[in-house]
Amino acid sequence: MQINIRYGDVTKPLNMNCKAGVILEHLRKCAGIESNVILDLSDKDGNVKLLRQNPTSYATTLLSANDTYYLVSAVEDQKQFIYTVLANLTPQEP
Repeated sequence: MQINIRYGDVTKPLNMNCKAGVILEHLRKCAGIESNVILDLSDKDGNVKLLRQNPTSYATTLLSANDTYYLVSAVEDQKQFIYTVLANLTPQEP
């Protein structure tokens, strides 16, 4: 089973039959993002999937096969998180 991850100008296919923490670390290395940056994935509607809170869960339980997800960074601000999409979106994308 596969998902597509968007970051920068890249769309990367990934096998989702592995643990969420492994996916996030793999994406961190591929995108060249520093280890102090909080990462997660968001769907096309902006719903953050909270993989970082479930690093030992298999992505198959958190994500849907064949969907596209966007790599996002998170910054904590007064007990809530502010997310930034790390993909270069086109004008047609929300």
